[in-house]
Amino acid sequence: MRLTYKKKIFLYFMLVFSIFTVIIIVVQQNRERTYKVEHLKATLNAYAEVISNYIQEGNLFQSSQLDSLVHMMPLIPKDLRITIIDDKGNVLFDNSCDELEELENHFARPEISKALKDKTGTHIRRSASI
Repeated sequence: MRLTYKKKIFLYFMLVFSIFTVIIIVVQQNRERTYKVEHLKATLNAYAEVISNYIQEGNLFQSSQLDSLVHMMPLIPKDLRITIIDDKGNVLFDNSCDELEELENHFARPEISKALKDKTGTHIRRSASI
């Protein structure tokens, strides 16, 4: 079957249009994902700063009273996991786990390594402990 030049041009334009549409969709999805991750990081940093201020104002590290963070939990979203670790990676507080001794040392985690270098660190993953 022989195509006329009008049909060939139409098919080429449709092909170019389809490729262009796919590229736009992929780029937009990538930008949306990046935006959501950055928004999540900003929100989590705000919560982390509030919790850090609460710990510092109450002098909770020196007095070993991190359990008093439980009083702050009604102010924090219920699905937000809070884990406080010491400088050796040992878990001192976790609002999602009652048995802190069962949790492994967090020192080798990528977000901890980055935080030790740059003051902040993030890593998105599924929790293996809960």
